[in-house]
Amino acid sequence: MSRPRAQKTNQFNAIRLSFNHQAVLENDAVSLPAESLMSGWDQLPYLGMLVEFVQQAQAKGLLVVISCGRVSDSIPNGLWYDHSVTEELVLKSWESIASMLCAEWNVIGADLQNEVTLALSDPPKM
Repeated sequence: MSRPRAQKTNQFNAIRLSFNHQAVLENDAVSLPAESLMSGWDQLPYLGMLVEFVQQAQAKGLLVVISCGRVSDSIPNGLWYDHSVTEELVLKSWESIASMLCAEWNVIGADLQNEVTLALSDPPKM
C-alpha cells in the first residue's frame, strides 16, 4: 500500500522527522542518489532539507514531530550528548532547529532525544 493511501486509509495525520545533532551543526549539503524520489532536495543544506520536508508535509495536511534519533554518527552512548557533540552543542543544535522550524504551523512537538537509555546523577566525563 502506498504511503498516501495508507495515510488516508488509516487516518494518519502526523509523522516523526528524525535528525541527528551532528548533521544539524555541520549543515552540509545533502547528497542523494540520482534515482531518489526527492531529487529536488539534492545539495540542499541539511537544515534546508528539514524545512523542505516540513513544508511538503504541510502541503499534505500532515503534522510533524521532530525527533533527535541520534546525537552523532558515533555509536550511541545512551545519553543526549557524546564526546563529539557536547551538551552545549546539543543546545546550539536545538536553537538552530527552532530558528528554522518555529514558524511552521505543522511542527507540533519535539522529542529531545529518542530512547535515552542512560541517565546518571553523576554523568561520566567525556
